[in-house]
Amino acid sequence: MLVPVPTIDDFEAFNAELMRRCDEDFEREHYERGTLISELWDEDKSHLLSLPAHEYTVFRYESLPVKKRFHNGGYREIRTLPRTARKNGAGENLLR
Repeated sequence: MLVPVPTIDDFEAFNAELMRRCDEDFEREHYERGTLISELWDEDKSHLLSLPAHEYTVFRYESLPVKKRFHNGGYREIRTLPRTARKNGAGENLLR
């Protein structure tokens, strides 16, 4: 449905068709488990946690200094300063 990228002239019609296809797919047997996807979802739902009763901010805006570098081929890389970075499992700097 989404490959190749569709041209959408009517979003309501596209969304209705997409929902119909998703509902149809929901009743398909999972390729590995041999169980309907809808049954697997019902099982997964029992493990979901409740949302908090009060609103809370799930993100924050933060300004950090960065260095911009250009490499061969025009690819751009942005690196953080060591004091504003944390490392991932491969030892690479990540923005906080």
